[in-house]
Amino acid sequence: MELKKGNVPLVSPEIEKMDIVNQAESCAITLQKLVHHLEAMRIAEYLEMLEKPKKIIINNFLAGIARGLGMAVGASVIFAITIEMLRRFVLFNMFGLGSFMAEFMKIIDAQK
Repeated sequence: MELKKGNVPLVSPEIEKMDIVNQAESCAITLQKLVHHLEAMRIAEYLEMLEKPKKIIINNFLAGIARGLGMAVGASVIFAITIEMLRRFVLFNMFGLGSFMAEFMKIIDAQK
């Protein structure tokens, strides 16, 4: 559709062709950006994994085992540090807590 003012076209056919080329280049650039983002999100790997539910189950199982072991080791370390700190409070009678902790330990031993 050409706009004309009288018998003179407002936009020449060369300019229209250049606009179409610019639009095509702009679409190509946008498409390249979209492809780059999809590759960055690793959509293809995700879709491949969805097609193989056995692989998902194995990955989730191994991740659960790793989390469980990590929590067990972490809790053991934290409890060991806490017990060592309490033992030192009793030995050095720090801040008056040593006598309280010694009395608390005697009560616990009496319950056994």
